Amino acid sequence: MIAVFGPFCFNLDTLEIRKHGVRLRLEEKPARLLACLIERRGAIVSREELRNSLWDDSVNLDFDHGLNKAVNKVRTLLGDDVSEPQHLETLSRRGYRFIGQVEFIADAETVQIRAAAEPYVEPGQGQIGRSVDHGDFSVAVAEPPPETVSSNERSTRLVLFGNRHRERRSLWTLVAISAAVLVIVAATFFARFNRTQAAVTVRAVITLPADLHLITRGEGGIAVSPDGSQVVFEAAGPDGRTRLWLRRFDSLTPEAISGTEGGSFPFWSPDGQSLGFFTDLELKRLNLSNHKVVILCTADSGRGGTWLKDGTILFARETQSPIFRISAGGGTPVPITHLDLKRYTTHRWPVILDDQKHFIFVAANHDESSRPAALFLASLDGGEPILLGEADSNVVSVHESLLFLLHGKLMAQKLDLNRSRLNPHADIVADGIEYDSGSWYGTFAASTSALVYQLRPERREQQEISWFDATGKKLGTAGQAGIFGAVSLSPDGKTIATVCGDPEFNICLMHADGTVTQVTQHGLAGSLAWAPDSSALSYTVHKGHTISTFIKQLNDAVPERAVMDGSDYAGIVSWHPDKRHALVLREAANGAREATVLDFGSGRMSSYLPAQARLLDARFSPDGRWVAYQKAWNGTDTVYISSYPKPDKTYQVTATRAVAPRWRGDGSELFFLGPDEVISAVSVTLAGDKLSISTPRQLFRAPLYPLASDYVAYDVSREGTRFLVDTSGAGDRSELVLATSWRP
Repeated sequence: MIAVFGPFCFNLDTLEIRKHGVRLRLEEKPARLLACLIERRGAIVSREELRNSLWDDSVNLDFDHGLNKAVNKVRTLLGDDVSEPQHLETLSRRGYRFIGQVEFIADAETVQIRAAAEPYVEPGQGQIGRSVDHGDFSVAVAEPPPETVSSNERSTRLVLFGNRHRERRSLWTLVAISAAVLVIVAATFFARFNRTQAAVTVRAVITLPADLHLITRGEGGIAVSPDGSQVVFEAAGPDGRTRLWLRRFDSLTPEAISGTEGGSFPFWSPDGQSLGFFTDLELKRLNLSNHKVVILCTADSGRGGTWLKDGTILFARETQSPIFRISAGGGTPVPITHLDLKRYTTHRWPVILDDQKHFIFVAANHDESSRPAALFLASLDGGEPILLGEADSNVVSVHESLLFLLHGKLMAQKLDLNRSRLNPHADIVADGIEYDSGSWYGTFAASTSALVYQLRPERREQQEISWFDATGKKLGTAGQAGIFGAVSLSPDGKTIATVCGDPEFNICLMHADGTVTQVTQHGLAGSLAWAPDSSALSYTVHKGHTISTFIKQLNDAVPERAVMDGSDYAGIVSWHPDKRHALVLREAANGAREATVLDFGSGRMSSYLPAQARLLDARFSPDGRWVAYQKAWNGTDTVYISSYPKPDKTYQVTATRAVAPRWRGDGSELFFLGPDEVISAVSVTLAGDKLSISTPRQLFRAPLYPLASDYVAYDVSREGTRFLVDTSGAGDRSELVLATSWRP
């Protein structure tokens, strides 16, 4: 059922809303709230009724805060003034009421037919054009000229191909129209017949081995070779490590690509002999013949690249950056697009076109979820990029068409490069494609002969939070299966904090009685750290270029309190036992990080560890005299322990790979993830003012769900005998669909 009011069309079944035909983004809770109010239009709906309708009984919530945010998002989307509402009326202490005039239409097809019956003529071509503001750009909407015909003549108009024409009563005109229609129908039939006879599209499911886990959410990415003979993708192998894998279409066995550990978002060289890819901090190039890896430049969580025939690479250097260019041999990246933060906070997923002079990129805004992402056409010679239209995802250029996700469907739309615009007609190539809205990335790739994509799982419960003992025996699960991005156990062992949800990332608390409390309604939250007495939890919220750190008290209904804002803070990683200080990681130049100490009382920051590569985790010891942290050493992540408050004594825990240090509650042991995701431990003994650290001993291989950051996927109980691990759930699967001889 479609509700039409003012310039808006709202699908009550799919919760999709459009304004002047342009789809807007509205999160699930605000959309459901709007649907509830429209369905009861004219009636007062109390806050308690909205709570029962929108929130599950099993999930506790800071309800007033959550509902207020949902109402504000709806009001902002509709452009309503709370003092003079046109659609949503607030009645103090009583509830809300939808007061706008609503017309209900049975289905979306009827809406499309009605829209097609409206005239559209380019402004200046016989009609008066007006401009409807849509975020950062204007959409041309045609308005008819003043009527100069009689009412009888107006009633006999014929709509043909989206334009109104006065019906001619001449027999010859009717014959001409009929003949034209027959010609078009016949041409369409024979074109489809010939295309069908030329090639038959064959689709087959590629099921990966049981010990290979496809990575497509948060990081990951797939890419088909230029000749369409193979596909490369990110996956976690039997050792638990993520790397790039190669699957040749004439083989049944994927091959691990050495040298690509931690690699994501791969892209091919034009000759198919090399790969470009990103790690957490770098853009790299790999020669497939000898597996030689070259670091091209630093890139903090890069978002897509494309390789030109002249040896140039275009890429998005960070999650919030313009498009850069660099030589495939390395050098200094040079920006080639300008990022206007008032319009878009990111340019990403660049794709070079066949002429090797133009490229497409996706522009999106992290701060405004209601604003759709957009495709832009740009030239290597410079000039202002040209808006092509709306898109939900990355884009692939093939068959003179652009492939991208829109409204959940994989679309193919011809690009008229001479006129710098897309053909109005678009083909639906596939439906139900896996999609990560947090990064505007769909799991699909194509060449002229092969299309590969991942279908969205029927069940989203891909992960479970599980308990294990020190031998690796599973003891049970905590809470229900779901989508998680991090786990953190409170010091008293009674509460589990998680980053929960998809596509939004909020903070949830799993309690000992099995109930779950959703703490935030922000949508991009992370970086969990507990107060030493388990009374509070700190976390970060990403808002565009600003990262805000909040503290939430758990024993009362007080809203979170902001303690830190900035574009260079990675957030609080550990509280000192005195509850007055906390370790904060801070972004420095070239992707390095420094550890600083925040004084909660004064708000002052003081330096602790200087900036260094891959300083990703740090934890105070239970007595507050030492800090265990993870950083790079000779290109390998490992764990160190330094004295506090001054790091004048430093000990290297292991020379092999080690990440994610966790202290036992009494400080006598330090746990970490060793090679192949094996949870290991060392004994830590204080001898005078020095530490004695034992040889590492392996406990068990943790079956971690492969996240972009494995150091947030496990935790240890205070007594050091139980381990909390984010594992794969029943809804998880690793399959790809291969379509051959396909054409849009």
